[in-house]
Amino acid sequence: MLVGPRPLTFVAVALAAAIVVNSEAASAQPDAGTSQAAKDAARELATKGIELYHKGRFAEALEQIQQAEERYAAPTHRVYIARCLVGLGRLVEAKAMYERLGSEPRPREMAPAVRDAYGAAATELTALEARIPKVAIAIVGASTGAELSIDGNPRPLPAGPIDVDPGSHVVVVTNGERRAERRFSAVEGAKVEVRLELAEAVQEEEQGSLVPAIVLFSVGGAATVVGAVTGGLSLAKVSELEERCVDGHCPASDQDEADFAEALGTTSTVTFAVAGAAVVTGIVLAVVRPGGSSANTGAAATSAKSIVIDPVVAPGFIGVRGRF
Repeated sequence: MLVGPRPLTFVAVALAAAIVVNSEAASAQPDAGTSQAAKDAARELATKGIELYHKGRFAEALEQIQQAEERYAAPTHRVYIARCLVGLGRLVEAKAMYERLGSEPRPREMAPAVRDAYGAAATELTALEARIPKVAIAIVGASTGAELSIDGNPRPLPAGPIDVDPGSHVVVVTNGERRAERRFSAVEGAKVEVRLELAEAVQEEEQGSLVPAIVLFSVGGAATVVGAVTGGLSLAKVSELEERCVDGHCPASDQDEADFAEALGTTSTVTFAVAGAAVVTGIVLAVVRPGGSSANTGAAATSAKSIVIDPVVAPGFIGVRGRF
């Protein structure tokens, strides 16, 4: 347990005495001409903050005492700032404040409240250090340039366990394009070990353009329209000629029109074949997307670019031919 503050009435009186009486001794820093009004304002803020602290309203107390410290720097303020941080669960910040109190220069003559503040800081720091959780982070696969962050705050790569506040945390390590992330929970007085393995970055393969497939779909659509029109004209012409025939015998004068109808039919068949080949090839190109590249290896890119697909149209056959 941390050493608690003295009874409220005594603390308030002691704090006022530390600020008003012997102002040079009340602070570890020289009095740089602080006005009496600033000292009075600091005393009022600090007294209110201490009252809030004793009521367990640590966030409000911290705000009041920090404002008092801004107006007049005093060890009595800083020890209560550390206590408020402890109450808020911000143990690492509290430790830093206690350590600051322990390392700052002290005047030879100090008011009793100031002497008590320094003594309390040393005692409370010892108790606090036993409560602060520690995390040991092991990074596998890291090389020069690896960066570490805990809860979004950059940290140097640890040579040993790191102090953290109780609660949930996120640790992230990056090394170039490689990244590893782990969540962990820290409990007061406990040590947790976190292991992060930097795997190779998964890089997406860059696919080729859809333009060739779109062009072939357009060609297929246009050929389908042409095939439908010429096929319709051919059927209409054949029907017209058949009406002129008697018992399967057609007038010789209709030969030119019959040849024209046959040509329309042939054109329709060919254009339908082209349409089918274009659509099939377009589907293949839309799926394969040749011409792309992979960021992982040049071989994959070369392989993708080497794919060649040709439509094949022959009597009674429509298809595609590919070379890989």
